[in-house]
Amino acid sequence: MLGSWREGLSALRNAGARLEDGHSQFVQATETRRIALGVKYALVLVKSWQTEHIASQLASCLAEDGLAVTLQNGPGK
Repeated sequence: MLGSWREGLSALRNAGARLEDGHSQFVQATETRRIALGVKYALVLVKSWQTEHIASQLASCLAEDGLAVTLQNGPGK
């Protein structure tokens, strides 16, 4: 997982991602884009006004045949 919210990334590193059924999955969570280079799949969870900026950053990380799914929260600009 790539992100910018340090507290959230720290929580993910320490406790993993937990689904509503209680299942937890440990994930690699980082602020460093180079660690995410060449990823095949990306799930993008951002506020709607952040989507364009994140898409430009993701373009440098995603594999040539990669796939990104975006889910936005909040009204646009």
